[in-house]
Amino acid sequence: MKKGRLIRYVNRSTLTVHTPEALIFCRSKAQFPGNDKASWRPNIFSFGNNMNKVWANAKADDPYAEFALIQVETKLDKASQRLSLFERLAKRMKNRWQVPAGLDIQSCETIEPLTLAMGGKVFNTPHSKSLIVLIARFDALVRELKSLKQFNIIKNKRFHTIVRKATRNIRAVIQETHAYKATGVTRYDIFNKTKLGAEAIEQMGMISLAILNRDERSAFGPTPIEEKQSNYSAQRL
Repeated sequence: MKKGRLIRYVNRSTLTVHTPEALIFCRSKAQFPGNDKASWRPNIFSFGNNMNKVWANAKADDPYAEFALIQVETKLDKASQRLSLFERLAKRMKNRWQVPAGLDIQSCETIEPLTLAMGGKVFNTPHSKSLIVLIARFDALVRELKSLKQFNIIKNKRFHTIVRKATRNIRAVIQETHAYKATGVTRYDIFNKTKLGAEAIEQMGMISLAILNRDERSAFGPTPIEEKQSNYSAQRL
């Protein structure tokens, strides 16, 4: 503590990944069959960096950034609900199987897992941390399913179907931020039909009135600086 003030705190959370299915979200490059070169793919780090930009622009009162936050939250909710469905399914399959006395089935794990630090600026936003929680849950689910597969409790086809569907929903979250384009526009520009506002509308289309009028808000997004400073009494369209 310096002169009675608290020093900035840090978050030392980590993510430990055991499965290659979850690891693909933690790598910026991937190699595909028939292709000698590794190609770039969206990942948790690109998502974190993009989310920081979206967050900063939403704080600067960019309505398109607010819309992007809402879209990410919708995709996060959908992916979480789908994961919950698969987690319950895995639990039911395991409970239906009559485990012989003396047998204790544990989730598969690798002897050399990858541990990633979640501190630093990349994972500053609550949306980035929510994605990390999804990855951890997905990794745990895959480990459980692999254990069930080894004991013939789940068939290969069903295992791959579940993993593919869960992967698709998480990837949709990560890819959502890549659709956002920063323009520097604010609600003021849209309301007052400035040149910047007109260019933003031409480039990305008219934003919904519910978002412009702040009737629809991001659940976890920042309060725009403009709103903080003026105790915003919004113009409405």
